[in-house]
Amino acid sequence: MPFNRPTLTELREKSRTQLQAELRKTGALLRYSNMRVLADADAGLAHLHYGYLDYIALQSTPFNATDEWLSGWAGLKSVYQNPANPASTPSYEFSGTAGAPVNKGAVLRRGDGYLYRLEESVTIGANGKGVGKLTAILPDIIDDPTGGGIDGNADAGTTLTLDVSLPGIDASGVMLEPATGGA
Repeated sequence: MPFNRPTLTELREKSRTQLQAELRKTGALLRYSNMRVLADADAGLAHLHYGYLDYIALQSTPFNATDEWLSGWAGLKSVYQNPANPASTPSYEFSGTAGAPVNKGAVLRRGDGYLYRLEESVTIGANGKGVGKLTAILPDIIDDPTGGGIDGNADAGTTLTLDVSLPGIDASGVMLEPATGGA
């Protein structure tokens, strides 16, 4: 039998009615009276409890479970989630002043905020260009329970911007080859 969760408005009315019934000489609850605020706060707490009960009910079956609850249900059947793999591109083109270095570990940011790290130091050549290998930085598991590996894949021609500006290096560059392998 389904359970109908009371709305916050219904809980407020019920809490106010109960408070007035218990305190016989209060009369009508004024809009900003302490008793009305107390009744509304109590109703808000009850509403949060009902919300948590809904969440528990959602997680109580594998079909509806999400995040770590789904992983727990899968673990009961010896099914485990593989860790995310970061995407990488063998050629990202920097531009700037000839001889300017870009150190290993430099962080670049895509337009949507996804981050990449330079794998080896690059020095800008006489033609004003330098090419280096980038690897995607996987997001924190708290921020993205899926691991975010596939989100690091990007097409050739994707523009990235240095997170910290470097002397003699243009702020943005382009991927010459696509970033692949993210899963």
